[in-house]
Formats: sequence, C-alpha cells, structure tokens
Amino acid sequence: MKKIFYTKTLERLLKEFSEEEANSIISELEIDDSKIEEEIVDILNLFRSNYENESGKSDTLKLITIFFDRIIKSGAYLPAKQIQELGCKLGLDSELSFLSNSGFLFYNLADYEKTMNYCIKLDNLAQKIGDYKRRAEAIRFLGFTCRVMNNYTEALSHFQQLAELAENMKDYHNQVSALNEISNIYIFMGISSEAKDYKYKALKIANENNINDIYILHDLGFLYLSLNQFEEALSFFKEVKVREDKLSIREKAILGISISEAYSALNELDLSEEVLNESFLMLENTDFLAEKMMVCQKFVEINLKKNDYKQAFEFLTKEKEYREEIFGNEKLKVTHELQKKYEIEKRIAEAEIHRLKNIELANINKKLHEVIDIFESTQKQLLEMEKKNSILAVAVTANHEINQPLMIIKGNLEMLVSCCEKNGYNEKAKKYIGTINKSVNRIAEILEKFRNFRSVSYEEYTDDTEMAIFDTDED
Repeated sequence: MKKIFYTKTLERLLKEFSEEEANSIISELEIDDSKIEEEIVDILNLFRSNYENESGKSDTLKLITIFFDRIIKSGAYLPAKQIQELGCKLGLDSELSFLSNSGFLFYNLADYEKTMNYCIKLDNLAQKIGDYKRRAEAIRFLGFTCRVMNNYTEALSHFQQLAELAENMKDYHNQVSALNEISNIYIFMGISSEAKDYKYKALKIANENNINDIYILHDLGFLYLSLNQFEEALSFFKEVKVREDKLSIREKAILGISISEAYSALNELDLSEEVLNESFLMLENTDFLAEKMMVCQKFVEINLKKNDYKQAFEFLTKEKEYREEIFGNEKLKVTHELQKKYEIEKRIAEAEIHRLKNIELANINKKLHEVIDIFESTQKQLLEMEKKNSILAVAVTANHEINQPLMIIKGNLEMLVSCCEKNGYNEKAKKYIGTINKSVNRIAEILEKFRNFRSVSYEEYTDDTEMAIFDTDED
C-alpha cells in the first residue's frame, strides 16, 4: 500500500529516533481525521514491524506514546482507539501517559466501563510512584465518569477524595474545582442546602487565592434560580455580567438566557426580552443550535405572558426548526461515525487477515525448506551408503579373486626359497626373492584391510578422482 504523509513522517522519525525531535515535529502536525483514517493500517503496520526489530522496540513504544497523545488532543478518537489497542498489546498499559490518554479516549467514546478501568490503573500506579498530578487527574475523571453514569454516591466519594488530596497538597485550583463539582452533584440530587454550602466553600477558597470565580458565581445564580429566589439569582448573574469579557460567545449567550429567566420570573418582561435579544444577536452567525433553541423557548414564554400569541407562535416555529436541525445533525453525525468506525475496522481486519496469511505462508515455506533439508540430507546419506556398499562389494570381490592366486604365488615362492637354500643361490637372486616376498606380504596386508575395515575415508587422487582409504580398528 502506498504510504502517505503521516506514515512517512513516522517512518522518518523512527530511522534516527530522537524523543525531543519527535515531540517537536508531532506537536506541530496538523491532524486531519480522514487522512489519519486512510493511513491507519499503514501506521499500525509500521509500528508493528519496527517493534519486531529488537533494536527498535524502545523507540517504537516512545513514538506510539507521543503520536497517541497528539491524535487524542486533536479529537481523532476512532483511529486513536486502534493505536491504543496496539499499544496495549505491546505493553504500554503500564505507562502513566498512556493510561491517562486511554481513560480520556474512552470517556469521549462513552465507553465508561473502560474509562473507569484505566483511571483506576492510573490512580494505583500514580499513588505507587508518588505522582500527585496524575492521581488528581485519575480521581477527577473517576468522578466525572460516575456522574455521567448517574452514580452520584460514587461521584461524590471521588470528588471529596480529590478535595482532601488537593487541600493536603495546597493545590487550591483542584480543591476549588472538586468542591464546585460536589456542589453540582448535590444539585443533581436535589439537595440544595449541601449544594449551596459547597458552592460558598469553593467561592471562599477561590477569592482567598485569586482564582477565577466567575463560573462559581454563575452556578450560584442558577442554584438560586432553581430555588425560586430570583433576586439573589439576579445579583449573582449581574456580578458575572460585569466580567463577561472573560466568557466565550456561547457562555455570554447562556448568561443572557439565565438573566432573562430571572427577569421574567420577576415579571420584568421588557428587560427579559431586551437581554434575550442580545443573546439572540450573539448567536446569529454561530452553529450553537441548542442555545438558539433555548432562546426561542424563552421568547415563547415571554410572549405568552404578554399575550402576544402571534410572536409566540413565530418563535415556537423557529424553535421547532432548530430542534429538527439538531436531531437531524445528530442523526447524520451518528451515521457518519458508525460508517467511519465500520470502514476503519474493516480496513484493520483486512490488514490483519493479510498479515496472518503472510505469517501462514512464511510458516509453510519454513516447513517446506525443513523437509527439503531432510530430503537432501537423507539423499546424501543414501548416496554415501550406496557408495560404501559398492566399495565393500569391490573389496570382497578383490579379496576373494586376488587372495587365491596370491596364495599360489606365496606357496611357490616358499618352495623356490627352499630349493635355492639346498642348491645355493647368489646374492642378486636372494635380493630379488626378498623383494617379491615383501610385495606378497604387502598385498596380503591390503587384503586383510579389505576384510576387516571399520570405515572408509577419501583422499583426492587426481583432479577428478578420489582414492578410498580403509580404516581398521588397529589404525
């Protein structure tokens, strides 16, 4: 498969790996979800193949951690899930950064069971090595996850633990955040007195330590609004309004809706409508459909109170249009996400099948080579055996055929010696008879080797001919 941008970048970083360079380059990468999804199979294969090289294991794990962190921050959660699964297989689920990002990933994928598992692992590991920052992060996410799952008792327990931990570490930002979340949970549970107490605790610590309290003030206003204490609610909303330059457009619009609701409850309908118009104008050129729908709902309530049914109907129609657009967009978004998930998982599955087929073919090829090696070895042994048998046959034949005439020669030679000894013979004849006797004895020794050889070795006789050497036990 052709490798494109992200794969090439990662491949280059792995060739001469530097953690500092990898962090720098990857942090500046512009992440495009669709391109990452197209390349995810190549990226996974690159990581796998480099990890299989013993010298590349450590660098691969570091690069996976860095790249995983980057695409998590970009919001490309579906390809991030594939990289997370590979990281777990390679043993990264014992690293703080990887555990933290895994918890964040599954929280955003609404897989709360896995979120809890990774946050608990992160908390345990951070506690073991004394990393307060990671502990606080893990406990906070455990609290958020329990709250989303409507397990308010567990959520309270986690945020109370975080508040105590932050107080001990003099981390007032985390302490304020934890107290504020405890208050919000009590609001969800309908326990207003506890909710107020914790909001004021958070506000006090924020003011004492110069921490931004604007969101706490807005929450207090909303809390008093829910308790029908509209004057108190309005006073908190106005305090936030004075500092609204610190808020985003969306937050300013929501503040306006809250103020409008307080004025409406106090029957200050003109003021309520005026503030609501400001919010509507803020939202006009934005995609904040839910907030636009809320503004329309409030306009309907105000116009009904003013008995202006025509205006109320017009805003009701707009509210319905926004509602349909929201649900239509949600439906398209869900369909698109499911389609993307299917395409990615299909690509991964196809790549895995291809990889397994290659492994299977490699194994078959290995076994085939083993069989060929056994065959060649057996064939060599058979040839050696056949050669030895041939030599044995020649040796037996030679021993039989030569031994008989040799015995005749030896017998006649002995008679010749006996005759010469009786009749006398000169030194020259004696020398010739001695030479013949030595040769006969040498032939007899060779034939003895033919009869009793233990093994045969070979020496080069000429360029294309070998000579057999018969080895006996006596040798």
